[in-house]
Amino acid sequence: MAHHRGEGTKTTRFFDLMNLLSSAPRSRRDLAERLGVSFSTITRYLQDLERMGYPLEYGRGSRGEALVSLKKVELPFSREEIVWLYNAALLMAAHLDRECALAAGMLAKIADRLTVAPSWFRALLREEADRMRSRRPSSPPVDEIFNTVSRAWLEGTMIELTYQAPHKPEKTYLCGILGIRPNLVGRSYYLITWCPELGDLRTFRVDRIRRVRQQGFTRFEPPRGIDLTARLSSAWNVWWGEEEEEVVLRFSRDVAYRVVETQWHEREEKAPQADGSIIWRARISEPREMLPWIRGWGKDVEVLSPQWLRENLAQEARAMYELYWGKCGEK
Repeated sequence: MAHHRGEGTKTTRFFDLMNLLSSAPRSRRDLAERLGVSFSTITRYLQDLERMGYPLEYGRGSRGEALVSLKKVELPFSREEIVWLYNAALLMAAHLDRECALAAGMLAKIADRLTVAPSWFRALLREEADRMRSRRPSSPPVDEIFNTVSRAWLEGTMIELTYQAPHKPEKTYLCGILGIRPNLVGRSYYLITWCPELGDLRTFRVDRIRRVRQQGFTRFEPPRGIDLTARLSSAWNVWWGEEEEEVVLRFSRDVAYRVVETQWHEREEKAPQADGSIIWRARISEPREMLPWIRGWGKDVEVLSPQWLRENLAQEARAMYELYWGKCGEK
């Protein structure tokens, strides 16, 4: 591995450090030289890895020098389970639109420990790990923010975050983390939190968090009666509100088979019609989050209710007509 001489983010150096520790036992001085950081920085990185749950092994070399390595633990998956694991990796890779060294490192370590898998299959997992590392560079603050909120969630501590919503000034919140969820449409991640000052749940898009600080000595105890799974059961993805609205859509016969063969929401109901179309309905707490999905069906879907959602799509349709035909009179 090439020496970095201080280049790269801390997240990238963590990835390289774990690769070095996985390949062979090494001294701290050797690790520091290869990564281009100080001896004290390597010591701190090793402490961080242990705090994050990585099993390290310590020993002595032939000359008596202290060595450290990453303990290898075999993963007891069946052959059928590793195929599901591979597909999960593909979904994760497709969701990421930026480089993610930690996710790539995780996948590479899984590949090393899947002893039940043939070598060509492990190579596929390593290729996906390389793809994750070859995407456009991620903003270092976003990487560090994601790592900080992940640690706070797992360790059960409060965080102080500064958030900037679109077209609004920055605002600071003190909150505890209830979950981190992907947004399946926007290729982003959302932090679901409880804010004691507001006495309510708040959702924050991770890449809009400007600064975050873990309140290491302040434990977070989720309020009694907060059932995140139940709250999200009425959400289309990660947005929710106090009230649910019934969304009713009519899909044309041309796409009816696609609507029927997939479960789009756990609360959905589908009713085939005599003309071959499908009436789809579900109670959704924030129907506005459905708009990208509805738009994707084009002319093959009609919003029947709620009325405000129907009018919203109708206005968009008129605007598109003006864009493509209205101004130039194109046919």
